[in-house]
Amino acid sequence: MAAGSAEERSLTEGAPRIKFACHPSTEDAEQKLGPLFSEFRSLCDALSGAAIMLEDIGAAPVLPDGFVAGNCSALLQGAAEEMLLVTRSGKDAGVRPSESDFVAVQSFDWNEWSCCFCPAKMGARPTSDTPLHWACIMKAAETFNWPERPLVALHGHALAEKEGLEKAKALKLPISHEETLFSTPEDVDALMELFKAFPYPENKVFIRKGHGFLILSSSVAAAVEEAALLKRKASRLERPVLDRIVNSNGFEASSMASIILCMFFLGADAACFPNCGVGMKDFYEVMNNVFVFLFLAEWILRVLKDGKAYFIPLKAEHVFDTLIVWVCGVLLGWVIPLTQDVQRSPITQSLNVLRSMRTLRFFNFLKTFESFKMLLAGILGTATTLAACVALLAMVDLLFGILAIELIGNFEAWGNAPRGPWPFVTSSYQLSVQRVQ
Repeated sequence: MAAGSAEERSLTEGAPRIKFACHPSTEDAEQKLGPLFSEFRSLCDALSGAAIMLEDIGAAPVLPDGFVAGNCSALLQGAAEEMLLVTRSGKDAGVRPSESDFVAVQSFDWNEWSCCFCPAKMGARPTSDTPLHWACIMKAAETFNWPERPLVALHGHALAEKEGLEKAKALKLPISHEETLFSTPEDVDALMELFKAFPYPENKVFIRKGHGFLILSSSVAAAVEEAALLKRKASRLERPVLDRIVNSNGFEASSMASIILCMFFLGADAACFPNCGVGMKDFYEVMNNVFVFLFLAEWILRVLKDGKAYFIPLKAEHVFDTLIVWVCGVLLGWVIPLTQDVQRSPITQSLNVLRSMRTLRFFNFLKTFESFKMLLAGILGTATTLAACVALLAMVDLLFGILAIELIGNFEAWGNAPRGPWPFVTSSYQLSVQRVQ
C-alpha cells in the first residue's frame, strides 16, 4: 500500500477498520452452521493457504494499525441457506490463519450498513472489506445477469497506486479510477460500476484505485493460480526491456526457428555442392552468413542480459553455445573465408565439417520439450546396458563370421568365389553355373 492512500491515512489517524455495524450470533458456530459446518472447515483450510500466498507475493502488507491488509472469501452454499465465509479482521503478519480466524456472514443490510455473522471463535469480527466480498459473491451476478457466479474472491493490496497502477494499466486490467475510503458504501458503489462495465467471467481481475485488486474465481485453487499469474505478469513489467525481449516466448521461438532453418540450408548446401551452379552456391553462402549473424546477435543479446552471470559460474550450455557461435560460426564462417566455388581441399573440407557443427545447437531446441528430455535421460541412464549390448552383438557377429569362414569360405567343395564387390543374387547364380559346368 503506497504511503498517502486514503486507507493508510485513515488508519494512521486512528480510525477503525470496520465501518459497518456487526451483529454476532450467540450460537456456537457448529450449531449455527449445521450441515454447512463440514464445508466451512474445508474452505477454511483452503483459504488459509490463499491468505498466506497473498503475503508471499507482496499483496498483504502490514498497515499502520499493525495488522496485514488483504483478505479472502468463499461461498458457503447449503440446500436451504447461503452464507459468505470471510477472513476475520485483524490478521498478524506471517501467521497462517486457523479455523478460528474465519467468520460466516449470514446477511448484509445495505440500508443499515450492517451485517449478521457467526464467528468460529467468539470475539472475532469479519474483515473490514466484507461489503466488497458480499458484492462480489452474493450480489453482482444477480444484479448484472452474469452467466456464471463467482464462488471465491481474493483481495490484495497491490497494483492500485503509482507504479502499481501503471502496471495495471499496462496489463489492461479493469480499473475504477475513483479513490474511495475502504469499508464504505462509496467503495462498494465504485466496485459495482466496475462490475457493470467489465462482467465476470470474461474478466477475473479488477483494480480499485487506492485500495487494491480483487480476483474472482470458481474455486480457491483457480483463484490462487490467477493471483500467481498476475504476480508473474506484473513482475515482467519490472524487468528492463532487454530482459523482457530475451525471456519472451517469441525470442525463444525465433531462436528455435533459426536453428531448424540453419540445419535445412546446411544440408541443402552439402547436397548441392557437386552439381549446383554458381548462382545457387552464392545463395547458400549468403544464407550461411545470415545464420552466422543471427546466432551471433542472439548470443550478444543473451550476454548483455545476463552480464557476468552468463560466464560465472560456468554452465555447460553457455560454454557450448559460445564455442558453436564463435568457432564454428564467426571464425570458420567469416574470419577464415570458405568459398563454395573452388575445389575443396582436405583442409577446406575439414573446416566445412567443423562449420557444420553449428547444427549441434539443435540440442538446445530439444531441451525445451519434456518428451525429448525424458528420452535423453532414458538413453543416458541405460548407457552401460547399451554398451554391453553392443559388445555382445559384436562378439556374436565375430563368432558367426569365424564359423562362416571355416565352414564355407575355407571348405574346398564350395570352390573359390570371385573377390571384390559381390552382388549376392547375381554372383550366387554365376557360382551355381560354374558348379554345373
